[in-house]
Amino acid sequence: MQNTEEILSALNLDDFFKEETYVYDLEQGTVKNTSGTRIVYVSADLMKGIQQALYEETAEAWKIIFKNCGQTWGKKVAANFDRDIKKAGYESHGDLPIEGYISFIEEYFRQHGWGELRMDISMAQEQGLVTARLQNSYFVAVLDDVDDFVDSLLAGILQGFLEYVSGQELGSEEIACAKKGADECVFAITAASRLEQIESHIGEESAEQILERLAS
Repeated sequence: MQNTEEILSALNLDDFFKEETYVYDLEQGTVKNTSGTRIVYVSADLMKGIQQALYEETAEAWKIIFKNCGQTWGKKVAANFDRDIKKAGYESHGDLPIEGYISFIEEYFRQHGWGELRMDISMAQEQGLVTARLQNSYFVAVLDDVDDFVDSLLAGILQGFLEYVSGQELGSEEIACAKKGADECVFAITAASRLEQIESHIGEESAEQILERLAS
């Protein structure tokens, strides 16, 4: 089985993540990637400060805000990728196999320091369910004083990205979190109505048990 880097290389998409294609302008204080998008490195202290400020102002609603921001962000990431793949010889996103998009978002997470993401689309066609597993989560490491699931922004990114690619409205939930003792963070992306049925089981059952419920 090919790994992410091999798939991107085979599809002529590996230039998106080569550090040598980044443009550093020290005089202007800017960093831009190969498509001209400006890159900003977010420190742990900044992200922790944003979360704490939102918690003080909105209590538990900080997770909803993070998720909504992530959803918008994910759609923008997919739209920019859709625009830029023309440089690799693809006329539209319909010409790119789904493996290209999956490999792209996996590498995007790694390159941006969110953690090591592994997507599973094996149940997408028959059961309308995509799962994602994340190790070394940025938010688990940074939000060390939060005793809760912490990856709502990343859940939003996955939702927005896959909504753009699929053309369908979706929902996304983190169903296991390393912050709460799981081996890894696990996300389920499917129709929002299906996720409503398993909300009460999140935090009470393992990710595998919840996925069984969604697949049944």
